[in-house]
Amino acid sequence: MNESNQKTASSPGLISVAAFFIISVLLFSELAEAEQTETLRQCHDLLRPGGRLIVADEVRAATFRRRMIQNVVRIPLAALTYALTQASTGAVRGLEEQMEAAHFTVVRRESNHLGSFVIIEG
Repeated sequence: MNESNQKTASSPGLISVAAFFIISVLLFSELAEAEQTETLRQCHDLLRPGGRLIVADEVRAATFRRRMIQNVVRIPLAALTYALTQASTGAVRGLEEQMEAAHFTVVRRESNHLGSFVIIEG
């Protein structure tokens, strides 16, 4: 039986998959903190040794000034989004730290000029 068809002991009946890359775009801002932690743990478990997780998401700006600017832009958009979808999102706090706690080593981080949107590779 080859690796892609092996059943996992922890998940009887499920097929084991090992990925080279996992790419997440605007997912973590939709999840509660406990869900973020569990998702990162599962991503780590799914990746092959040397595999990469790439996360692009909205994060909380680092400085008070940048957070104020972020809120001026974000609050009207969040209100419109909620009015249309009855759902809201929130900027992720401590995304890099969460990734490191899930045993990822951050190798690249890019952000917009306010630092409110990042691409992190680990």
